[in-house]
Amino acid sequence: MAPRWPQVNNGPEHMNEHATYLREACNQLQAVDRGRQKQVPWNIVQPYIASTIALIGKVLQQPAMSEILQQIQDAAKCTQNIQRDITVIKSSVGLSTTPLNAANFSRGRATTASWAQVAAQAKGSPFPPPPVPQGVRTTTTQSTVTAYKDRVVTVKLKDHGIAQRYRTHPAAWAKLQVETSIHGNVATKSVKVVAAHQLKSGDIQIFTSTTAESTQLKENKGWIRGLGEQAELIVPTYGVIVHGISTNSINIKDQKATIQQILADNYTVIPSTEISYVG
Repeated sequence: MAPRWPQVNNGPEHMNEHATYLREACNQLQAVDRGRQKQVPWNIVQPYIASTIALIGKVLQQPAMSEILQQIQDAAKCTQNIQRDITVIKSSVGLSTTPLNAANFSRGRATTASWAQVAAQAKGSPFPPPPVPQGVRTTTTQSTVTAYKDRVVTVKLKDHGIAQRYRTHPAAWAKLQVETSIHGNVATKSVKVVAAHQLKSGDIQIFTSTTAESTQLKENKGWIRGLGEQAELIVPTYGVIVHGISTNSINIKDQKATIQQILADNYTVIPSTEISYVG
């Protein structure tokens, strides 16, 4: 009676599962062939060879250990650069990066309460302003600390190749490119860049030291060309919903005429409004 040889196929998709499956099949084949004089037929061996070749192909597609280690090192450097930029940004907007510890609350010691501690103890009272750094003069017309969002400038990189190039470099390199572009333009050469990094969208986000400097970058756009011929400044827009107006009275097909009509009707209330889209 002819032996019943175990059959195999190319194996599971996952490499480790494939290796386990092929090893078990080979063990079964050896067990059937053990003690027999007759050789294993070629039509039985051939699927084993095909499955082995498929497994070898999966192994060869895996990256080398040196490449994996290099990618890990690059990711670690990128994380360190991001953390350093966050520290600089927090320092520039008056947010302390020093964690609270038991020493801050030790008994018998006269410690100075931080801004966060005072705010936490306020309980309903007006939110206190952050402390003024030493050596900084304050005025009654300008806040001592400006919210970071007022000092952000975002540039859209329309060139996919340039965007990918920024992804392969750390944040420090991106900041250097931004500073070179800004300082190479006469109108913006005095602007101080606190930090710059690439967003997941591929856009470049820039933080200046003051609101006036961010406004300077938005008004003088010549520096943007240094980041790419197709790069452009992103101007944020905000949606406004108006209730109680019939949609039939709004002609959204003629955007220009509709926008001009709305601006004219509201000029006495909001004279400097800009409308990007009506829907």
